[in-house]
Amino acid sequence: MARLHDIVFDCAHPASTARFWAEIRRLTALGATVLERHADNVVLADSEGNEFCLS
Repeated sequence: MARLHDIVFDCAHPASTARFWAEIRRLTALGATVLERHADNVVLADSEGNEFCLS
């Protein structure tokens, strides 16, 4: 069963927010893994386990 979630962003730069989430999708499609999510950044790891942040 699928779940639907409504997420509403109220920000001054919605295009920047869209690019941020698109980049996370792109990186995870290339093999990155999301390790932590914070209010202003996301910590990921590449396929070799090297951690990096996207903010």
